[in-house]
This record gives sequence, C-alpha cells and structure tokens, in this order.
Amino acid sequence: MKFSKYFMLAGAAAMLTACSSEEPFVPNGAMTEEIANADTYALISLAMPEANGTRAAESVTSGVESEYKVANGTLLLWKKGATEADAEFVTSVDFTGAWNNSDALDITREATIQLGFAKGTFESTESYAGMVVLNYDKSTYPMPKKGDKFGTWKVTNNTANFTYVANGLTYLTMTSSPQYVEDDNTTFVLVDIPHTSVKTSYEELSSDDVIDGFYVHRNAAKISVTADGKGNHVYDLAGAYAGATVTVNGWAADVKAIASFPVQNHDGLTIKAGWLSNDTKFPSFKRVHWGKSAFYGETYDADNYSLINNVNSFPSYEYVKENTLKYDEQVYNRTTRVVLKAKYSDGTNTGSFLKVGNTTTLLSVANFVTEVNTKLSALNIDATAKANAVNTAGYKSLKDMVKIEDENGDEVENTKYAAVALQLGLASEVAKELAYYVDGNCYYAVRIRHFDDQQAPLGKTIETADDYDEVHEGRYGVLRNNWYEVTVGSISKIGAPSIPEVDNTPDDAETDEADALSVSIKMLNWAKRSQNVNL
Repeated sequence: MKFSKYFMLAGAAAMLTACSSEEPFVPNGAMTEEIANADTYALISLAMPEANGTRAAESVTSGVESEYKVANGTLLLWKKGATEADAEFVTSVDFTGAWNNSDALDITREATIQLGFAKGTFESTESYAGMVVLNYDKSTYPMPKKGDKFGTWKVTNNTANFTYVANGLTYLTMTSSPQYVEDDNTTFVLVDIPHTSVKTSYEELSSDDVIDGFYVHRNAAKISVTADGKGNHVYDLAGAYAGATVTVNGWAADVKAIASFPVQNHDGLTIKAGWLSNDTKFPSFKRVHWGKSAFYGETYDADNYSLINNVNSFPSYEYVKENTLKYDEQVYNRTTRVVLKAKYSDGTNTGSFLKVGNTTTLLSVANFVTEVNTKLSALNIDATAKANAVNTAGYKSLKDMVKIEDENGDEVENTKYAAVALQLGLASEVAKELAYYVDGNCYYAVRIRHFDDQQAPLGKTIETADDYDEVHEGRYGVLRNNWYEVTVGSISKIGAPSIPEVDNTPDDAETDEADALSVSIKMLNWAKRSQNVNL
C-alpha cells in the first residue's frame, strides 16, 4: 500500500492518529495495519499564516543576541549575464561594519558598509550585481572562483559547518536571502550594482549612493523543545500506564543533512505551486519562504545524513542544516526529527525492565525469568530459564534475554524456545519483540513538520493520492532561517527502549587607487513556527 511507509513506527517513533485531521491521506479513510498495531502516537498541530501561497510561519522573532552577531563579511561581485544563473564571478571584498538595531518589520539588524575594490574591477561596458556572505571560514566555505557561474556555484554542496568560530565565540553563517518579485512572478538573489553608485574615492560617497536591497538570513535552521508550561518536564501517563510518569531529561536533533548550499536554492519553485511568498505583510521585501536543499530530489544515500547514537543533554536549542524533501522522499531515514529521552517511573519497576510484545505489562528481568519458567512448566518441559547478562537497551529476543537449560545444564533445542515464545505471544524465539529498558530510560521520536495538514498551501480539495502528494510536498522538513519550536503537551505511554531506528518508510585587494562602494545590508528575523506534540 502506497501510504503505509508514512505510518510505520520504528519502536515508538511518533506518528499521527488514524482519526485525526492531521492524518496522512488514506483512500476511503482505510485503517492500515501499522496504525492499528502502533505503540505510540503523536497528534501534531501547527500555527500557519492565513495568506495563501506561503509555506512560512506568520510570526517572526529575533532569537537570542548571539544569533545576529557578525565577525566578518564579504561581498561577492558578479558580472551579470542573460539570466541570474549566467552571472559570472569577478571578485570578492571583505568588510567589517557597525550593525545597528532595526525598527523595520521582520528585520533584526542593519548596517551601511563601505567597500574598496581594486582599480579596474568595474568595466564600463558590463553590468554588475552582488550578494553578501557573513561569518564564514575561507578554508571551508565554498567561495566561488573567478569565472564561476552563479547558477552552478549556488548549488555546490557544502559539508562544512554553517557556523564560524572565532575568539572562542560561535557565529551563524548568513548569506543573501532570495526575494520574490511580484511584477514578473520570479525570484532573485543578486542585487544590481549600478555604475553611478561606484566612485573613485571614499570622499565622493554620499547617502544617495547607498545601494539598498541586501537582505541576509541564517544558513541554519533552529530547533528547540519546550514543555507546555511544565517547567519540570514531568508527564503523567494515561490508560494502562495511569499512575506512572515520565520525566523528559534530554533531547537531540537527528537525521540531519550533512551538506547545504551556499545560498537558498529556489530554482523551479513558483507561487502557483505554493512555494513562494505572496504575503503582503512585508511589502519592502517579499521573502522566498522555501527552497530546495542539497539532497532534494536525489536518490537516497545514507552517507548524506547523520544519525545520533545517544541523547545526553537538554540544550536550549540546536542548529541544523536545512533538509527539505519532495513528497516521496519524506521518509523516516531522510526527515529531520527530534528524539526525546525520558525516565520512566511507576514506583514498582525500578532499574531495568521488560515489556513483552504489544502488551503494556512491565516486568523486571527476574519476574520475566519467572514467567518463562511458568510457561516451561505449563508445557511440561523439564528445563529451567536463567537470565542472560544483557547490558544494552533495545528490542531483544527471547534467546537474547534468557538461556533455557535442561536438568544436565545443557541448553535446550530451539523448538522448546519456540514453544515458550508462542506462549508469551512472541512470533518466534528470535523475534526482537521484547523491549528492554535500561535504568528506566525511554525515547520518543518526533518528525519536524514545516506546515500542518489543514494549512496545505494549495488550498485544493484532496480527492486522490496525487492531490495529496502535490499539496504536501515539503510538509516535513526544515528550512534555513526557520525556528522550529516543538512543545510537548502530553505523554500517555512509555516510549521506545532505545533511540528509534529509521528506515525508508517514505578575495581581497587594497590599493590607494580603489573604487569605493557603499551598500546597506539588513538582517532578517527568524521565521518561527510552533509544533505541539502529544505523545
């Protein structure tokens, strides 16, 4: 069935309930086996703007002070071609500047920068444009080379960090943000640099020569986790787990893209398809709210993503590279997610314990061994089960957890293990259906969702599977300069015993005879979106 991979749980990976409006499209509302047999569910709601055609959040926020500090900057100069993609790189010039607070909507900081180019840089018969990069390390950031085409350079994979470390501080790399042009329904990154604004000395520059239109945004996406007013992050479980609690004590971003582009790539994205902003709230700069990430549309390669192997802290936030996906690529081993770590407590089960199959009963290892021996007796098997030394959490088999010996101390044959497994409700003696929790630690996984089902950007009726695919392309994923805040509202069940696995379930030149240029650069706010999760 086409949609089943979007429902599958790896352990207790978060998913949507079958009856919610957030449920992925299932023809005729059919219940899938994966939903019916799921262990943990997540009901996710998301605030989105009312304006049609935008996939960005309505609210914006400046974030924390460190997120708009600038250590260095450079303007990249391009000789214009027939199209923006044809622009040819000429040179770069580094700068510093005094960044000031801005009162403009959606802007956090702005600066007017004076630049000096080597004499002869500008040819009178050519047209020029520029873009800005802030907080970069020349040894790792993929700067263009003379003669490079903009269209080729802008989609060069960058596996270096999107942060710049200097003098013990960390700065976020920023590049020019694409702008939507309503008159011709297109977008651009490069800003025209008219010859009239280029002077032969700094003294000639005046406020009339300042070139406006440079807007930068952060190349990272930001993720944070909150507890919906529960400062202690303690949640009361429900149903069969009523009376028990879990305390969320750590989280980490997972399934992170290892590469990103120097600038946000908007090639082929149109307002008609709901990718570009037609929002009138920011008339001076209509931002492009979506873009293709490094692996958008590519064949899956595990080496393109990094996975975590532990969760040992509760950070205030984490930065990740953007990871947007086509609809059919939105699967567990490609979609950036948050993994929560929690401590389970019910007053009885302390230390390490087991959960058998789809049951809700929790047993200490000693009590589980007793249960196995009870089954052996009921089966008239003259043998005794003993606990194996198991030090790692996760899903285990019957043979992983116990050794069954006959009266001579010899291990019994597999058929007797199989008979006990059947009595325990397990598929076989080697089926990994025993959830083994070490020290009561459990884990929950939440895929980061860029927009809610009910805010599907095209606004069309979903009647077929193709309709759903078109409307929900890019629904799951993270975009640069977007802040994803996951709020944990409630938790009703114990999580997975280990981190849920993922699978394919869907220049420089300074002379005394320099040309001088003055540009104005504005730094955009974070676009913030909130994701409420009930686990």
